[in-house]
Amino acid sequence: MAVAGTSLMRETSGRVAWAAGLLAWLVPLGASAQAPAAVTMEGECAAPEPIRDAAAAEITDVEARVSVAVACGDPVDVEVRVALDGEAPLARRIELPAGEVATMPEAVGLIVAVAVAEWREARAVAPVAPTPVWAPPALADDATPSAPRPTPRRPAAGPTHRFDLALGAHLGPQEPAGWLGGELALAWRTDLPLYAEVGLAAWIPRTAAVREGEVQVWRWSARASACAGGTIAGPFRLGGCAGLDAGAVQSRASGFGGANRVRRDPWVALDLRARGQVALGAAFVRAEVRLAVPLWSPTLVVASSNGGRVAELAFGSALGAGVLSVGAHFSP
Repeated sequence: MAVAGTSLMRETSGRVAWAAGLLAWLVPLGASAQAPAAVTMEGECAAPEPIRDAAAAEITDVEARVSVAVACGDPVDVEVRVALDGEAPLARRIELPAGEVATMPEAVGLIVAVAVAEWREARAVAPVAPTPVWAPPALADDATPSAPRPTPRRPAAGPTHRFDLALGAHLGPQEPAGWLGGELALAWRTDLPLYAEVGLAAWIPRTAAVREGEVQVWRWSARASACAGGTIAGPFRLGGCAGLDAGAVQSRASGFGGANRVRRDPWVALDLRARGQVALGAAFVRAEVRLAVPLWSPTLVVASSNGGRVAELAFGSALGAGVLSVGAHFSP
């Protein structure tokens, strides 16, 4: 009988050890399946791990689940849902410029921290239900309650600012000036669909033969425009601009028997543009159709030595061109 009892004890101990090992294997598996923070990405504009870690760090001492949905584009759309203590989830949505995706973990962590603080504050001021007869006794008068967790400061609300810098090429008839030109443009943008843009442009000289001589004409100008635009789908944007283009037209005569002169005359025109743009991260490619309507433009006259007019060179009533630009976004 003693031998039988020893065998039974060993068998029972072996089953208990096997069950304890199975339980130790199952608990981590279940814990990983119920992660407190989850991130879903539409696109590859940012890594999900820093976002998930930033959200999880704010809910270590509360029963909560956080889900973050990121839709890559320009701007990047971020939606954060925080469910605390089994209550209905709180949803917050923000938009970040494509050039500021590195700040996404910090922004998500701040949203989760504010949601937890508001939940704590709501529980602290909620009316207390009457204590039932079977409830444990209240704290003694000399008991010291634990200090509340400090409430994170809310970020100051305000518009975000950024600049667009673009370098473009103009191609189109600009007689009597050249067909090809270049432009450097700078736009100041906020969260609003309206923004301001300035630019500097110059066209290569064009030479026109007149009898025994020739006339060379070139033009340069500065532009100030008011623009509007918005996102139509993902990285694609449409917009337009209207402004004033002011500068000078320089002409030089050569090869004539009489006086060969150099002139510089003023130029003012209404500048109208329709544009489409594709964002490539912090960079972009833009195509425009431009229409310039001269308000003040010179007429160049080639005269003979006796004062008679040999030829006249004048700008048309409207000048069209296509503009192809590449550029980048940056924040101050």
